[in-house]
Amino acid sequence: MIKWLRNKSAKCPTSYEAVQAEYHRISQGWEGSSRRLPIGTSRTDDGSYHLECASDGKLSLVVTERGNEYERYETYSLEELMYRVFKDQAFAYATKYELAHRHPTDDARIIIFAKQIELLAQLSEDWARRCQSEQEKILKKHPLTAIPSELRR
Repeated sequence: MIKWLRNKSAKCPTSYEAVQAEYHRISQGWEGSSRRLPIGTSRTDDGSYHLECASDGKLSLVVTERGNEYERYETYSLEELMYRVFKDQAFAYATKYELAHRHPTDDARIIIFAKQIELLAQLSEDWARRCQSEQEKILKKHPLTAIPSELRR
């Protein structure tokens, strides 16, 4: 269970401001965060997310580009929404980190996945384990293309 989630049965907030406040509280001291929710409430049609908060408590992360909707992630759980937002933020930060620490013969995912887990673990061990499980599924379907340099002889 995530430390910051006070009441699991509490109704999820339906305002952007409430989601922003939760994001700010979780992100304090986290190296991968801007401390400001990186998602607006109106579509920009540029491939980025926007957040929709319905009166019944449903929270939706929506990706639109050039007038088309490409992705919609819906949940009634603030915890699930925060996991999704922070997982994506950790991945973005990890890709920048990988670029600065790249090894020319390694699969970039070696560094990216490890850094993403490290960042999520700063917030929640449950989130880190969940993300690692998701990464393992990806790697079973799409194995690494290079042997990590530290494992070479």
